[in-house]
Amino acid sequence: PRLADDELLAALQAAGQPLALADLATRVGVKAAGQPQLAEHLETLIHAGKLIRNRRGHYCLRERLGLVVGTVSGHKDGYGFLQPDDRTEAPLYLSNRQMQQVMHGDRAAARSTGVDHRGRPEGVIVEVLERGTLEIVGRLYEESGIYFVVPDNPRISHRVVVPRGEVGVALPGQVVLVRITEQPSRTAQPLGSVTRVLGEHAAPGMETEIAIHSHGLPFEFPEEAIAEAAVFGHAVSPAAKRGREDLRDLALVTIDGEDARDFDDAVYCERAGTGWKLL
Repeated sequence: PRLADDELLAALQAAGQPLALADLATRVGVKAAGQPQLAEHLETLIHAGKLIRNRRGHYCLRERLGLVVGTVSGHKDGYGFLQPDDRTEAPLYLSNRQMQQVMHGDRAAARSTGVDHRGRPEGVIVEVLERGTLEIVGRLYEESGIYFVVPDNPRISHRVVVPRGEVGVALPGQVVLVRITEQPSRTAQPLGSVTRVLGEHAAPGMETEIAIHSHGLPFEFPEEAIAEAAVFGHAVSPAAKRGREDLRDLALVTIDGEDARDFDDAVYCERAGTGWKLL
């Protein structure tokens, strides 16, 4: 049976020190066969910010380490803040150096190191708990044979390096959607792969395309909707014509914009004596 969160936290509290998975399993009475499920449960506690896994892979209580867990908020000038889950705690200032290993929207655990020269509480990243950025919209550049994407979101200060084989058909200067294949670290920039070319930087409607992909808005009909539409076929049934006037022979001209989702407004004009008849 699945253990309650409190049981696991109490076992670590009683141990008074970080525990390996096998040691923790012994303390809570979980046999070897159940350790994979226990590990999954512990992962949920890590993502929730209740536990930390140290560099040795041992589990420990966040409170014992004096860590602050929260969400990273980036600034256009490269620094950022950790906004604590506990709203009673003050945000921790993260220097440009600390922001090298995280992106805007990541969840992380940090240790307070005092205050900076402006009197703001300052911290250092101890562990990244969850990545909040998996795709980025930006402009593709090429310098000395190296491709990289500069994010459109000013809160993300990283350049995403794109290996030559992952550029696809994209050309320098175009706006692209790039999937993050390797997240940033203290010593390395993030890597990515171009998954979609959105178009030229100054093309009409590009701002809309950027907004859609930057915020993860749905832009394609789901398979269920496509399947439902396919049931109707391409021919109008006699039952659907009943009680309606059929104007399909008229050269109606739509007045909806080319980016409209439904084309349901149209006009037709024909001579009528000395004047015109408008439908």
